[in-house]
Amino acid sequence: YSLLSQEILKKAKIGPENNVCLENPLSVDQEILRPTLILGLLNTLCRNLELGNSSGAFFEIGDCFRRDSEARTLGILAEKAKLLELKGSLELLLEKLGIKDYEFSALGQAKRAAGPGAIFQEGGAAVLLINGEELGLIGALSREMLLSFKIEAEDVSALEINLDKLKRYVNFQKIYLHLPKYPSVLRDVSLLVEEGVSY
Repeated sequence: YSLLSQEILKKAKIGPENNVCLENPLSVDQEILRPTLILGLLNTLCRNLELGNSSGAFFEIGDCFRRDSEARTLGILAEKAKLLELKGSLELLLEKLGIKDYEFSALGQAKRAAGPGAIFQEGGAAVLLINGEELGLIGALSREMLLSFKIEAEDVSALEINLDKLKRYVNFQKIYLHLPKYPSVLRDVSLLVEEGVSY
């Protein structure tokens, strides 16, 4: 769902300043348009762990809302995944999209305190930058955050990327080569040498 409760945002320490609230919500669970996909993914992980599933990895592509903007976003959450594993997956995705000039910058304390950055471990999150423009966040989720969603798992990492911004940097020009005219051949060569030969 693209609607969240005030309670979930309080758990995630996301302040109300830039959130889009409904004037007449149908229920307390549907008061705010989601500012991040990660909270919904955390609920999905919690539900799967309750049902006995583990080592889960989930993704979602959907819209996220702020008072001044709306963006199509990719969110990925993985349990039992080290941060560097998820970073490797993101780098592979960027490589496949033909994006080379990107960098990661540590998520500062001020940035962490404002918005979705608060859900990550201190010193365990980074911002994805292309040409100085922020495209998303990647990091290990804080223990406090996981426990507030009743998740006992260790090593839960997540990322969120603004796809509307990312598509401006995608290079769809691919170079295709002809298929080989001849099939490949594998040969196993055995050599008989005297025992005195060392190599």
